[in-house]
Amino acid sequence: MADELKTITRDFSAKITDLKGEPVHIGATVPGVLNAVNTIWETLTDEQKASFNEALEKHAGQPATLATVACTALLPNGFTETDRNISPEEGLKRFRLALKLNAATGPIEIETADRDLIKQVVNKHHTLLVRGRVEQLLETAAE
Repeated sequence: MADELKTITRDFSAKITDLKGEPVHIGATVPGVLNAVNTIWETLTDEQKASFNEALEKHAGQPATLATVACTALLPNGFTETDRNISPEEGLKRFRLALKLNAATGPIEIETADRDLIKQVVNKHHTLLVRGRVEQLLETAAE
């Protein structure tokens, strides 16, 4: 009996949210930037504060999706020895999977082996909150 290729359908456009359901942003965070300007905050006028907040929201980045989180983990920056030693074959496999996930605008079918790879790399490269949300999204059938 030949091994059957098992697939699952998941929505890689699903947003990664914090514990309150607010979108998690990849890159600079609003609180992080606010901490950086905290030393001058009290010297700003209300109008300057409002302008700053408006500009910050505009440039704070896009909400993280299952696809963006998976892709950043599948295509690591190479800072660790393990990341630098990914074989060319494994690198190409990850790249092709990242392309597929990145192109998704709704639920797509992926192999269960790819789901397991995504979980493995996300667990290595992301925070506990993101890891938990990814686990939830990958283990729950897309509607």
